[in-house]
Amino acid sequence: MFEFLRKKQQAGGCGLFVSNFMDPQESVLKIASKEVIFCGEEDRVIDALAYMLGGIRRIPVVGESMEIKGIVSSTDVLDFIGGGDKHKLFTNTGLSATIKKIMSQDVQCVLESDSLPVALEIFKASGKPIHPVASQRKLSAVVSESDLVNIISKPTGVRVSSIMSGKPITAQESQSVYDVARMMCRGPYRRLPVAKNGIVTGIVTPHDILAHLNRKEALNMLNFEHTPVKEIMNKDVAFASPGMDVHEVVREMKAKKVSGMPVMDEDMNLVGMITKKDIIRAMS
Repeated sequence: MFEFLRKKQQAGGCGLFVSNFMDPQESVLKIASKEVIFCGEEDRVIDALAYMLGGIRRIPVVGESMEIKGIVSSTDVLDFIGGGDKHKLFTNTGLSATIKKIMSQDVQCVLESDSLPVALEIFKASGKPIHPVASQRKLSAVVSESDLVNIISKPTGVRVSSIMSGKPITAQESQSVYDVARMMCRGPYRRLPVAKNGIVTGIVTPHDILAHLNRKEALNMLNFEHTPVKEIMNKDVAFASPGMDVHEVVREMKAKKVSGMPVMDEDMNLVGMITKKDIIRAMS
């Protein structure tokens, strides 16, 4: 496989080949994060939420012997408190419910011995933003989309227009926080552009909604949250243009600590969305 990759690199110029940036035979541990925040499956949802409000969006969940049991995300919590079907599990225990009640158990591990191209294929197949790194099914590290994308350390010759997703779903400034939360829980949206009269004015994430509810001490009242999303969105939006090199986008995402950027043409029309998932799909 590695020889095949090298031949593609010679034939195709710079591109998004792992071998242009790192030795493809390197173990995934070369880029993985070894200081891992994790929760036990018997920990409470509110314990995971505390980490999320501090900036950790997705947390591995382990059993007593550190065996990997699942992943819990900020979208899972948003779903649980009223954004989606998991709200059916929201009983009188509320946020004191155990994490295993709402976590995703469909978790594919990357092995410590896996090479970068193998890890890349796992990300492509799953579409998930993080994967636990395991030794004999026990958690030892975490590798994320960011870890993979950040290996792109020089111009690629690949333009945003060739790999971006088409015109994305947008939320409207006047929509309520509750309605936007439901949009996020029903679709694969980790970042929703917010628009007014067709012009993008902000970005909103599950973290933004959870942080807003936490400030209002209303985490159990999402169903009644009618605040317009424009009041909680991030107005400092980083935009990409169709002609930007993917390397420029990676640098901007890293600087802004974001996982996606709206793509705007020269007339500031929204023409797409470029995310780390899009970049990973284009890597080989």
